[in-house]
Amino acid sequence: MKKSNTIYFLFIFFLTYSLGVVLRLWELPLWNAPHLHVSGEPIMATHDAYAWLAGAIGTGNHYNAPMSTILSLLHNITGINVATINFWLPVIVAPLVCLPIIFICQLFGIIEASLVAGTIASLGTGYFLRTRMGYGDTDILTIFLPLAYCAGLIYWLKPFINNWRRKDYEFTLILKQHLLKGSIFTGFILLFYNWFYPNAYPIVMYTYIFTIFLSFLLTPKKIFINLLPGFIIILIIGFGELIGLLLASIFVYLTYTETNNNKKTLFNLVFLSCALGLLFYHKHWGAILSLIDPILNYAKIFPFLEVKKYSIKLPQVLASIREAQNVSLTMLIQRVGQNPYIFFPGLIGFVLACTRFPLLLIFLPQLGLSILSFKLGNRFTMYGPPIIGLGLSLGLTFILEKIKIKPLILYLLLTCFVIYPTINLVKILKPTPVLPQVYAKSFLEIDKIANPKAQLWQWWDYGYAAQYYAKRKSFGDGGRHNGPYLYPLALAHTTSSPLQAAQIIKFTAQDQQEQITEMQQNGTNPSNPGAKILYWPIDPVRKLNLMGATKAQTFIDSLKEKTLNFSANIPEQYFVLSWENLNLSYWISYFGNWNLITGQGVHGGFKRLKGKIDLNLSKGLVSFSGKTLPMIKLLIIKKDGTSIEKSWLHSKGLYIIYNEYLPQVIAMDKTIYNSMMVQMLLNNPNKFKPHFTLVLDKFPWVRVYKVN
Repeated sequence: MKKSNTIYFLFIFFLTYSLGVVLRLWELPLWNAPHLHVSGEPIMATHDAYAWLAGAIGTGNHYNAPMSTILSLLHNITGINVATINFWLPVIVAPLVCLPIIFICQLFGIIEASLVAGTIASLGTGYFLRTRMGYGDTDILTIFLPLAYCAGLIYWLKPFINNWRRKDYEFTLILKQHLLKGSIFTGFILLFYNWFYPNAYPIVMYTYIFTIFLSFLLTPKKIFINLLPGFIIILIIGFGELIGLLLASIFVYLTYTETNNNKKTLFNLVFLSCALGLLFYHKHWGAILSLIDPILNYAKIFPFLEVKKYSIKLPQVLASIREAQNVSLTMLIQRVGQNPYIFFPGLIGFVLACTRFPLLLIFLPQLGLSILSFKLGNRFTMYGPPIIGLGLSLGLTFILEKIKIKPLILYLLLTCFVIYPTINLVKILKPTPVLPQVYAKSFLEIDKIANPKAQLWQWWDYGYAAQYYAKRKSFGDGGRHNGPYLYPLALAHTTSSPLQAAQIIKFTAQDQQEQITEMQQNGTNPSNPGAKILYWPIDPVRKLNLMGATKAQTFIDSLKEKTLNFSANIPEQYFVLSWENLNLSYWISYFGNWNLITGQGVHGGFKRLKGKIDLNLSKGLVSFSGKTLPMIKLLIIKKDGTSIEKSWLHSKGLYIIYNEYLPQVIAMDKTIYNSMMVQMLLNNPNKFKPHFTLVLDKFPWVRVYKVN
């Protein structure tokens, strides 16, 4: 790269990167509020951020995970606590997404276009909202890495695919060196991508397979045959780790020093077999199923292929997770393209740009993933902005050919236009800590109360935070929230019987302990070897599953009345109730009222009342939104830390909680009001003896009980 080109590259990078940083810093003054910090550390803005924090200090299930390793390394280098590092990491790292975009635009000879494309990639709503301050999750690199991977593929293939016309080449020494250098470069990008974010395997392979097809379509047979060793090198390095690097070295030497075509073909077959073998070694049958399952699930083809692991029917958590929920067309346009004036021109521009730069089609799997977010879920919208940005900016080349305005000026003006929606967005954004300060402090106090081997039963959303602050094992977290964990956890929260709540916790904990003992004896490794707190691959509902659905449901129902005897070797179990759970009670009650035979749950009724609200205590009526309804019970939580409960003899009506602290009025039905998540949090703690003992009371926000 010439010196002038380098300066140009750095100028554009500085501008686009700075825009990404500055707009992410916009809400910094709001984060200075004392209630957004605990023990000198900022509270994270996403639950998963605590997974890596707990992993970094060795108390979570994600010990030695890439993100945890990076945080631990940065802490050791800088001495800054991991929470502060993870709070700032999105601001520093996420805007780097512009770098591969600039590189791609430079490869196509239109580096000025990266001003717009890089800015949209960094500030696209779907990506920006997931990489703000405090959002220290893998998202900070999960767009950069696929873009870098595609940039590597484009860099490698561009000398051979310039347009839609097949063009033969004489393989000069320079082209042979590029074939080797480009594939190795791309292989190392893929190696890091697979290490950092292995869940991206499907999109990695769809892109890889589609690129092979594109190369076959757009290159003469002779060229395509010479590209095949490069594809093998990418696969070997990308999935082979240390063994792959050794095999790739041997393969490079044999392939590029051998002149006999028959031997080259043999080497290709042998090392392709090695590459596929390494792929299956790391992924097992997931190497194939991970590519097929998404298609079958989306198309709902062959439902009978689903293997039922359990005799009991367990709930699925996916419907309750916000980021997995479907998005509307309006939201899709906003998240992917900021507004219709960017989204639709970006799509049209992408089509036009592909007519001139066919290698842009490599991005089709990512574009498809973002467009299908209306079905796949909100989080996938973040894959779209870079492609819309490339389409909008590179598509402008057709306009630039017709007018005489200087490209840089035009792209600068367009950059001002595309950052306008983000500026409007950041003006209304506020810090969004995932748990209140009092909840975080409660976990810190549990660290002083609980036995080091204790287990916490808080709702799974806060499992990672519990692992970080309390430094204790948690039952359920963001990675262990499927049916086997979800059902017993929700049941303990939803039941109106303290006995049943205590017994399902102890029953599950005893089964856990028995499985752990068995694993220790048969040599099974924990999920996080080397951590301070070990997690084992247990099945929380193993005993229920062995009973069969009918007997299991009968057994669960019997826990309300029949007292069981449990082993004295069960570690301490703590039940953590919080005000935050009430906002989730619609789903918690659904999972907790689950029938193991029919596979169906029943939602409890819950609503936060807004606007003008009138409570008529003499008649037991509540008026809101132009209607008046009877109350059965009213619980008033007063600012002095006391509470008052009133009842009326209505045959039907609402259960109302009025919290003077907030102030807030919430309405619910009998199921939720009588549940343990409400009663143990807000009622007299002595009512739950002898099954539970209150050990920490921060009424009305948090209460922690030890299971007796």
